[in-house]
Amino acid sequence: MIAEKLIDFSIPIGETVLDAASKIQSNSSRAVIVISGGKAVGVVSEGDILRTLLHGGSVYARIETCFRPSFKYLTSYNLEQAWALVREHGITLIPVIEAGGELADVITLDEIYKQLLFRR
Repeated sequence: MIAEKLIDFSIPIGETVLDAASKIQSNSSRAVIVISGGKAVGVVSEGDILRTLLHGGSVYARIETCFRPSFKYLTSYNLEQAWALVREHGITLIPVIEAGGELADVITLDEIYKQLLFRR
């Protein structure tokens, strides 16, 4: 089961592209993590949604039409490692995935900026 604080950053598989876009808009992290059977199975970003729509996809299509099953993640909450992923890959939301594939936490750009950049 997804912890209460992760609800804004995750979406169950089977939801629509519009549902994902709405969640992305509300979480301000430019992405959501797709969950199936309690496990993180992919990520949908603003760019993924835009590409889907530009190629004739519908906002009412299921997110399976646009999510990426291959994504960057960490296995522990580590802001230094998260910052390295942001710099190297330009991602804006880093999932923290437990050994069984469950979403344990997320690291946002705001958390990275507040802890790493502003402490200097």
